[in-house]
Amino acid sequence: MMLLPDVKARRMLLRAFQFSATGVFAALAISACGGGSGDASLDKTTAPSGFSVSYDTKGYLFHWSATAGATHYELVEDPDGLGPLPEAQVGGAIAPNSYAHSLAAQLLYERVNASYRLRACDASGCGAFTSAVVPDLTRAIGYFRASAPAPRWSGRFGTHDFGRGVALSADGSTLAIGAPGDSSASHGINGDPSPSEATHYSGAVYVYARVNGRWDQQAYIKASNQGGSFGATVALSADGNTLVAGAPAESSNASGVNGNQADTSVFGAGAAYVFRRTTGTWAQQAYIKPVLEVLQPSTFFGSALALSADGKTLAVGSPGEYNGLNTPSQVNFGGAVHVYARNNDTWTVHSRVTSSEAEDSDHFGTQLAISGDGQTLAVGAPHRKGFLAPDALHPSGRYVSSVGAAYVLTRNGATWTQQAALKPPVIEYTAFGTALALSTDGNTLAVGAPGYTDAVTPRPVSPPDTAAPGTVYTFHRQVGQWSQQTLLKPTISEKLEGFGRTLAMSADGRTVAVGAPAEMSKAVGINGDPMDNSARLAGAAYLFTQNGNAWSQRAYLKASNTASHIDFSQAIALSADGNTLAIASRSEATSATDPNTVQTGTGGSVYLY
Repeated sequence: MMLLPDVKARRMLLRAFQFSATGVFAALAISACGGGSGDASLDKTTAPSGFSVSYDTKGYLFHWSATAGATHYELVEDPDGLGPLPEAQVGGAIAPNSYAHSLAAQLLYERVNASYRLRACDASGCGAFTSAVVPDLTRAIGYFRASAPAPRWSGRFGTHDFGRGVALSADGSTLAIGAPGDSSASHGINGDPSPSEATHYSGAVYVYARVNGRWDQQAYIKASNQGGSFGATVALSADGNTLVAGAPAESSNASGVNGNQADTSVFGAGAAYVFRRTTGTWAQQAYIKPVLEVLQPSTFFGSALALSADGKTLAVGSPGEYNGLNTPSQVNFGGAVHVYARNNDTWTVHSRVTSSEAEDSDHFGTQLAISGDGQTLAVGAPHRKGFLAPDALHPSGRYVSSVGAAYVLTRNGATWTQQAALKPPVIEYTAFGTALALSTDGNTLAVGAPGYTDAVTPRPVSPPDTAAPGTVYTFHRQVGQWSQQTLLKPTISEKLEGFGRTLAMSADGRTVAVGAPAEMSKAVGINGDPMDNSARLAGAAYLFTQNGNAWSQRAYLKASNTASHIDFSQAIALSADGNTLAIASRSEATSATDPNTVQTGTGGSVYLY
């Protein structure tokens, strides 16, 4: 993990003052004992000197010079500067002359323009406040990179593809980042990360944990066999103790749970791996494959994952699979979804789900989302075709590619029943179903349609269309019936942004984060200027919240080191509590946050808001 500037100073201060209750209690204890500068009387007319701020991941470190006679200090925060929210004290009675202020309990955009003031106090009262300090919020954006050495062979650099998959626990304190381009030859947990050209794109998953306000790498996880883009997809249970990693390019001929991993005769068959954490230590629990009469190559099992909140129901997408009678006899690349269940620590095959409208190349299972209880499953088929009625130019009618669809299924025992087949209202190339996000209760569904066009005539019938900004549809379920709720669009929309390419939703379904990895502005950080389109494929993310029945855009998010072609928001994850947002930029390869920092990884980063 790469930290932001002022690294040495921040590390020294953080060793003494962690983001925890311990520091506050210690401060109160010192205050009660009459800490500070002994018997000197406090000058109530003078504010503390040297009041300044440094930065950590979603946190500030305030420091100042000791004031003669002070027994403690009071720090106040105005959360929105000149806005309507009132100023309030934070941190209690602070005895040391520094204080680590965590922003973990809110998304960073909620502290745009926040200002802070400090005053010194003794038993008789407090003195004058300092002038307000307005921190640079961009410098509090977390920045994670692969810790493994940059692969290099044949005179060229490889890539970690760090951030292709990203997942957060419900409280946002565990972060899993997939790096399918990792090239080490190790297996299992915390092995040697040194790259090898022979195992290029074997893949890895990095796990980070926030403990007492500090983010640290907890594990470096590899597949138990050679893998194959291991980490292209990742999923976490609500408590963060169950991790699933997909490896859609894995090539063994195994079947079911914990089969023979050594056979490598079926290229791109795919696999999924389950890991469990116990008291901070990770171990592999299961190696999962589809159960088919004939395991076909290029089924890419593991291309999508969905894990229930308790970590006991797992759905795995197999979008290249023949969709029919378990044999290559019916629908070519129709796709399927395989469901597995855990009882204690044993995983078993539960069911296989296919589309009721299966056609060639639908790629059913490209995206998945599951409710917290594992009883509602949403499946994306973004390549499903649509048929346009005959007209003067096309008397026999015509098919439109990649209109897309999203299917909602509910479970009764081992049986899944289709509850709804959701499709865009107009037949055009929308790629509807490219991304999905489902609330914990399963009643709110967001569907990404990055090919959506707004009032374009004639409507496009094949990709790409340069006037397609993309959109997100939201749907709501009531008494088993689904209805469209709204369309989410950015306040300022440009051509071909890919808006809706990725999605994430809070547990209550009232906060939605939307990725637009082709967005082109040169803005940096939070709520910058979106109008300078000089950074091609820089990417952006947008945050929307629901108030009553109305949705509104709350934040426009960019990387802290925006550059062209970094594909910011190619993957995105939001904690269930809605307070932590991870946004991946798997093509980012700069070290712009600190030019003096030695870059030990390449190809991707993840930002935390």
